[in-house]
Order: sequence, then structure tokens, then C-alpha cells
Amino acid sequence: MAAAPMVFIYKLPPSEMKSTVAKQYTRTVLRMALERTTREFGPFELHMAINEMNETRQVVEMEKGGGLVNTVSLPARKDLDKRLVAVRIPKDFGVLGFRVFLIRAEDQPRFDAIRTVADLQAIRIGQGTTWVDGKILEDAGLQVVRGSDFEGLFQMLQEKRFDAFSRGVYEAGRELEARQASLVDLAIEKGLLLYYPMPGYYWFPNTPDGKLRARRVEAGLTAMVADGTLKRLFLQEYGLVLKQLDLSRRRLLKIDNSQLGPDEPLDNPAFWLNPAELGRK
Repeated sequence: MAAAPMVFIYKLPPSEMKSTVAKQYTRTVLRMALERTTREFGPFELHMAINEMNETRQVVEMEKGGGLVNTVSLPARKDLDKRLVAVRIPKDFGVLGFRVFLIRAEDQPRFDAIRTVADLQAIRIGQGTTWVDGKILEDAGLQVVRGSDFEGLFQMLQEKRFDAFSRGVYEAGRELEARQASLVDLAIEKGLLLYYPMPGYYWFPNTPDGKLRARRVEAGLTAMVADGTLKRLFLQEYGLVLKQLDLSRRRLLKIDNSQLGPDEPLDNPAFWLNPAELGRK
């Protein structure tokens, strides 16, 4: 009698659901990791959870174990370490931590003068009320102006209630293009690249079954890192937009991520995006 398949019911955070590239990439990586481990762990089924859930509910449902979801994709946070089990291989090479700014185009000369994190402290940066990124920026000594409505943040920038809207490198262009007709004064800032380590992990329930799923995904991802499959897939999905932003030529400003725990693999270069490599032929 054939072994019953290991069923993975996954959910993505709203930020990934809004991006076709991020959504497809996260699912493809998970599927490939499971395919690579079929011999050791047996067959599998992969389904997306159909219920609408914000990140808070995703974590609660994972802890409850009610069957709505048993796999989530979320950025690393030390508070999650106490509740769930992470596969500590950044599926996205930490691309979440590379940020560019949406600004008012007329302000570009002001940003041209910024060379250090200390210079950046004069800039008011817009963030969502509940976003963990806002706390990271504040803990680094940067000014943060919060807004409760995502669409309203673009209006707040245009109305000069803050000076820059920090966005992920794969978010900025898509978001600006979608609103270009109504927000004609806004542009992507041309010279800066803010960075804080923010690995995106697959997380599982802290149960024997959840730990088994985590071991399987870890084994698959480890193999994909070792033979270059994960890097090739990442560049296939993200390479064009990263090159369009010319990351390798931007002035890199680094800050710490105060929300990370002590167990992150920050010293393993195989796990992290190096913007300088994107400028190589």
C-alpha cells in the first residue's frame, strides 16, 4: 500500500500576495524543495489555504493546529521564534531587507547629498502603523511617520507629511506604476539603497508533525542552495527588476534589524543577496 502523501497547506503574507512575482516565487521554491525530498520523505500534496488571513491570524491558526494552514512564509522575527519553527534558510536571499525610497521627484537633490545613516536621520520616512519595519527604522535612530491606510501613505508623501516612503526593491516600481496617473509628482529615488537583514523563512507549527515538515523543507532547500538551483531561480524571477534599479551602483546604507533573534545565519554568504554581484556581466 502506497504511503499517504504529506499535505502542505500554505499561506503567504499580504505583501507577497500583492506581488505576482513574489507569490509565484515562494510557491515554486516550496514545491521544488518538496520534490527534491520525495525519495526520503515520500509523496506530498501542496495547496494554498483558501481562507483570508492577515499575518497575526496565520500565526494563531498555526498554533491552534485546526488544519486551515500548516505552512507560512513570513520574515524572521524573534517573537515568532517562541511560537513557531523556522527553516533558517532565506528562501529569497534576504531581498526583503533591501529598500529604496519613493519620494517627491523635486526632492532628488536633497537625497543626492545623503552619504551616511546619520545624514538619513534628517529624512522623515513613511511606514504603516503595524509594520515591523517601522520599529527597525526607529531603533536605528531614523524618523518614522506612521499611517494606518496603505493607499493613504502615498497621499501623505505627495502632501509632504513625510519625505520618503520606504519600499522593497520589488515593490517600488510596481506600486508607483499602478498609481502614476494620480501621483504624478512621485518617483523612485535614484541613488540610495537602505539595507537591514530581513530573511524570509518558511515557518511550521511547533509540534512533532510541524517539525517533520520543517526538516523536509530544510533538506530540500539545502540541496537547492548547494547546487545553485535556488540562486538561479531567484535571479530568474527577481534579476530584471533588481538590475532596473541599478542596485550595484547605489550608495548602500546599512542598519541593524532589532527584531531578529540570536540564531539567524547572518555569517553565511551563500544565503544572502550581494548587490555588487548584480552589476557583473
